[in-house]
Amino acid sequence: MELTFGQEPSYWSGLYRAIAVIYCLYVVLALIDLRRVFAVLQSSLVEDDEGEAQKMPMEVGLSSPSPGSQSPTNTPALGAGGSWSVFSVMCLLAYRLYTGFNTATWLPYLLAREGESLWFDDQAAFMGVAKLIYGGTMLLNPVLGLFGDFLVLHSHGLGRRMFLRIGVIMAAIGILICMLSDAQHNFYWFMVGILTWRMGECMNDVTMEALAPEMVPSTQYAMASSVKGALFLLGGVLGYVMLMFTVELHFSWLYGAYLVMMLVCSMPALFLLRESTQVRRSSQTRLHFKPGFDYLSYAYLAPARLPGGFSLACLSVFVFALGTAPMFFLLLMVRDLVGIQSQGLQQREFSYLSVTFFMFAVVAAVFSGDGGHQPGRDGRIHHSMEDESQLHARAKKLILAVVGFGIVAIAMPFMTLLPSPETRMVYFYGIAISLGFCFGAAYTRFQDITWSLIPEDAEWANVMGFNVMCRNAGVGLGNFLAGIILNMFAMQGYTEVVSVSSERMNLEHQAAYESTGYYVMCGASGVAVLIAALLATHSVDQQPGEATVLRALSPGYKAVGHP
Repeated sequence: MELTFGQEPSYWSGLYRAIAVIYCLYVVLALIDLRRVFAVLQSSLVEDDEGEAQKMPMEVGLSSPSPGSQSPTNTPALGAGGSWSVFSVMCLLAYRLYTGFNTATWLPYLLAREGESLWFDDQAAFMGVAKLIYGGTMLLNPVLGLFGDFLVLHSHGLGRRMFLRIGVIMAAIGILICMLSDAQHNFYWFMVGILTWRMGECMNDVTMEALAPEMVPSTQYAMASSVKGALFLLGGVLGYVMLMFTVELHFSWLYGAYLVMMLVCSMPALFLLRESTQVRRSSQTRLHFKPGFDYLSYAYLAPARLPGGFSLACLSVFVFALGTAPMFFLLLMVRDLVGIQSQGLQQREFSYLSVTFFMFAVVAAVFSGDGGHQPGRDGRIHHSMEDESQLHARAKKLILAVVGFGIVAIAMPFMTLLPSPETRMVYFYGIAISLGFCFGAAYTRFQDITWSLIPEDAEWANVMGFNVMCRNAGVGLGNFLAGIILNMFAMQGYTEVVSVSSERMNLEHQAAYESTGYYVMCGASGVAVLIAALLATHSVDQQPGEATVLRALSPGYKAVGHP
């Protein structure tokens, strides 16, 4: 029987009407910003018509600006000393709280429940199609980031704000389509909603990834990355805790939560992004006057061929993400390694382990914000040999965290050597604490180091979109390979009664895997993480030193990577 709007869950309650009204106002503000963008573009065209010949004498007479002065001047939260407070950075990156909440609840829970509802006969195929759409939109991060960089050529605050508003609106439209298609049990429209939703999320991701390195002085990168990581991981904790306390509610409550959290968490950054007439001239030189197809290749080739250690850092992030696969198989480990067979107990222990993991990851992220001297009184980004030494000092802490994560990952399946399920669970909680702490420290410091390796006048959204693509690709490929390894060690499963009603009795056949498969999977993941530590070391060693201490790209930099 199809659900109608008059039945539960009701999508036209007063709460959703209020959300709809707020989003209508949001659309009006987006249209106002769009009009301002067109006005800025028109004024820039008029300035271009005046001719470069009139500008050159003035530019020759002026001293060459430092890369820090070319950075966006949107620093409304700067204190008297030119530094950002922790609270200001939290406001700037508040959207990461929603991202963590979405990551913890969307793919592992909401999609699984929608698969039961929309495609009960083949839930695995439903999840496969949804993940395919997710992966496809993920690959568009560099292109969307480059498009966002076009909007900031003439006004950083207005351009970033406009791109973020469009992303939020597109994601909200996708969520609405998913809500309606779920109510009507329409699989195809649900996939259209996922595509629209993830496209909007990609636009928001590349924008938020660029804001911190663009607006926060490089001497505060450690603090900013700590705040960013803590917010993301705290969002994950919030998601898991809310799932634990809403088990009796229909899963559709998450759609309303997404709409509210996405809007609320995006507002602080929108307020901080004030309009600016700052022009990034080096970016103009590189991005203008290219054939259309060249922009596509530029979006992917230019970040990979940046001078310095950024490309190796992205490879290190990719390999590290490959090695995080054991994190996503905790539920199976509770069943196959600990020996808990009841689904109810499995779900409860999995939830407790996940919350424990994320809580200690948050603690590690908070304590990873040390280091970095305060910026100058002018608020500009200054680089010196002290910056270089601090970069290597922070890199050593990153290596320790990554190596620790790899060792703990290898040690995970050794719980099978313990005699009873109770002692194995105690061991498992110790693993969750250690793994979470190492992951939080590594995740935060990876971000800090990556920002420091990027030339200051690069296209930030494009470059960070490329970095995020590498990280997500590693997570996806790592899970795929881990699944293949476990399937090689599949053994006879068992059938469990999961529900009984007056009409039918539901049986579920669960595949089980030998402990040897987990030893191989965790061992391979640990080796990958240790290789990532080696790559991270080389990425910092390849960073230009004193001769290029300002780390500025020349205006003639091309996608082929030659200045």
